[in-house]
Amino acid sequence: MKKSVAIVLTLLLCIPVLFTSCDSKNTIYTDGTYEGMSSKDDHGGYGIVTITVTEGEITDCTYVEYTDQERVKDETYGEGLGDDLYAVAQLAVEGMKDYPIQFMESKDIEQIDAVTGATTSHGHFVEATEIALASAVE
Repeated sequence: MKKSVAIVLTLLLCIPVLFTSCDSKNTIYTDGTYEGMSSKDDHGGYGIVTITVTEGEITDCTYVEYTDQERVKDETYGEGLGDDLYAVAQLAVEGMKDYPIQFMESKDIEQIDAVTGATTSHGHFVEATEIALASAVE
């Protein structure tokens, strides 16, 4: 019984080590600027991530989200829809600004937490970032 417990504990301690080699911190990237575009959502909106790699390291990440009419979701997003809907739209705009910041802090796409009001943007950001990173791998 003690042997079984020892084996299980050893395996549990090894699992995190196996997964730490899977994040983007351990990946070698080719210098350059890489862009990834998410697929369009049910409303036609999508996001584009631009990642810059310098000396093999991710040094910059930007994110822009677009409406179905190819307009940038910015401080004008939601205007003309009434105060309540404008406030909701602006909550999403503010929330999506956090995604590149989170990514640059962790350099790990799996560590990006969804922000309230910008969950669709979270999906766009993750997908677009994965595409950009795949292009940057040596």
